[in-house]
Amino acid sequence: MGHLHFDATKVREYIYRGKPATHSCLIAVTWSGDTQLELMQPLTGYSIYYEHLERRGEGLHHVKLYYQDCKKAVADFARRGYSVIQSGLFNEDEHYYLDTEKDYGYVIELGNAGRIPPAERRFPAQ
Repeated sequence: MGHLHFDATKVREYIYRGKPATHSCLIAVTWSGDTQLELMQPLTGYSIYYEHLERRGEGLHHVKLYYQDCKKAVADFARRGYSVIQSGLFNEDEHYYLDTEKDYGYVIELGNAGRIPPAERRFPAQ
């Protein structure tokens, strides 16, 4: 498992509910078979991760769907009534969280599976 620190100095076009995002968080990533798992820990500022903890506590927050053309996918979902509530570009990886919780019980994230830097720390240490 590796982890990354996300904040406004590392994520370009970092947007939270239509305004520049100021939050930071730790994201631990690992694989279980063909499924990537993320553990999110909000550190500072307000974000959709913090909102989730306030409303629902710990647990499933989002499911990520991959699209080669995220802009087109975002537009397609917007036509169905699902707007972007948080987004950003981390290296070459795009992420767009959609306002889907009311219908699905969780947030849908759209991404392009773009290249990201290596984890800042790995567990267990190698």
